[in-house]
Amino acid sequence: MGSKYFAVLLLILLACEPALQTIPTSEYQPAVEAQTTQTSDLCKNVNCTNGQTCQNGKCACPDDKKLCDNKCISKEKCCTDKDCETGLCLNSTCTTPKECSLGEEFKNGECTCAKDRIYCPEQKKCINKDKCCTHAQCDSFERCVPTSLKASLCIIIEDKKVCRALADQDRTELFTVKETEFKVKPTDWWNDNSITFTINNQSIRLKFNELTNFSNATIYQEGITISGGYCKEDEE
Repeated sequence: MGSKYFAVLLLILLACEPALQTIPTSEYQPAVEAQTTQTSDLCKNVNCTNGQTCQNGKCACPDDKKLCDNKCISKEKCCTDKDCETGLCLNSTCTTPKECSLGEEFKNGECTCAKDRIYCPEQKKCINKDKCCTHAQCDSFERCVPTSLKASLCIIIEDKKVCRALADQDRTELFTVKETEFKVKPTDWWNDNSITFTINNQSIRLKFNELTNFSNATIYQEGITISGGYCKEDEE
């Protein structure tokens, strides 16, 4: 009889115990599984191109690359001119701009006429847009006076100074100073108002009004002037 009461009492005690709770192990990570599923869903209908991959539903470049014009390029390469100390990014490489002649500008890897100028094949130079290039642009019985670049070059030896106007006409001029001869020809006219001359078969670049020693003389050029480029009545 006693054992019967003991069994009933045991059943009552078991019924009063709280329900056991399952404790998740370290391998059980429902939050991560939910996140993975969510990320997968975000990229499900995203199609990335040009080397990009889907990250959280958006196309992006890998960690070692950056976006440039909708393409992924190496982080070491430049994308715009602002990325370069030289101020020029050409084909994703920082490049030193080429120096251009008077009236030209460096663009897309080459020297072309500046915005306010056009190229005149007959004169082989860039001229102002409002200047004539050929006689055909002038009225009857008129001719086009070519645009001409001119500069005065001075050569000094002791107390003797000789100055002469030179033009871009592919001509060599002779200076004689203190019985010393100088054969001078201007070859390049630059945007910074400097000019390259060939003097006695030596090339030398002279800045505006900068005194420069050459052989036994001092030389300088007095700046560039532009003339011509207009229609004039033909006097012939």
